[in-house]
Amino acid sequence: KQNFLEYEEANILFEQELKKISNKNRLLDNLISEGIFNKNINYLSTGKYVEVIFLAYQRFEDHLTASYLLEKYLDKTNPQKSFSLGHPLFEYVKDESECNKNKGLVESFSIQIPELTNFEFYELVPSCKEFYSVTESFLESLIWRKADSIKSSSKTYLNEFILPYQNTLKRFFDILFFFLLIPEHPYNANSIHNYLMNYSLADRDSWWIPYIHDNFLYKESINRLVEWARSSDDTIFICEESRLLLGKILSWLLSSSNRYLRDNSSKAIISLFSNKIDLVIKLLKDFESVNDPYIIERLYGISYGCVLRSTNHSNLLELSKYVFDTIFNKDKIYPNILLRDYARGIIEYTSYLGIKIDFDIT
Repeated sequence: KQNFLEYEEANILFEQELKKISNKNRLLDNLISEGIFNKNINYLSTGKYVEVIFLAYQRFEDHLTASYLLEKYLDKTNPQKSFSLGHPLFEYVKDESECNKNKGLVESFSIQIPELTNFEFYELVPSCKEFYSVTESFLESLIWRKADSIKSSSKTYLNEFILPYQNTLKRFFDILFFFLLIPEHPYNANSIHNYLMNYSLADRDSWWIPYIHDNFLYKESINRLVEWARSSDDTIFICEESRLLLGKILSWLLSSSNRYLRDNSSKAIISLFSNKIDLVIKLLKDFESVNDPYIIERLYGISYGCVLRSTNHSNLLELSKYVFDTIFNKDKIYPNILLRDYARGIIEYTSYLGIKIDFDIT
């Protein structure tokens, strides 16, 4: 289980291999000087100091080790058995202490095993699924895995062992920013949208607003996302579905207590959805039942801005009809006067353009 070789032993091995190619250069020393390997002094249990070498790139080493172990010991026809008591792989994950000590291997297992077996690592070792090293490794693995290797059943694991805890919840949302805009990814912006929609206003605000505030101030991923969305040159080539996904996550930023972030998010959505009135309609429908009045008010203001900036007037009639039915054509009219003013502006501007409206706007 040691991750190093004594220098003299390694040198013999390298020189043996080198003879097949050339006998003039010392391959090992060249690799050390180039930073591929590190050289150090270790104190061994035998009571002596020896020179040792180890790979300088720990993550790469972990993946090489995991790949070797899985190729040698993993039974793909019965992968659960490979991690059971008495089998070599069990020794690396037999308890929480071993999982912590072999954290790099656990993370590599979490990436490689699903792609090899269609099982999550924690499914093969259920006794470890609550360990922090395992939950964290599962989260980190999402960044590196193929989207089709992430099973829908992993949402149950998320709900039970990750989302209830603040540290792992925040880390999960940090990781989601890597694939927010990937249409086929199981954890794109739709997953955030659906998750946040299920909260009451008070419960969501208790953690979501502090999260986006801290992220905006200290991590800058939200700020970079907003600034990128505002640039029409950068977003001109993204597909319609990714554009809508981006609009969704930006819409959730409208609940922020930071006015600068709210205003910039609003401008970003207007930049994204100008001349995309069909997407404006979809966005409004997606947030139709949101329980945050600040978000829905802003979205109608944003929609009005998109209408005024658009030179492509197709779908304007459909938007006006939707706005009329949603805001005005009801027994109980929405009480927010500013929102109603935005909604009225959308309908009146459509009429001003000469588009025939088939409902009474007087």
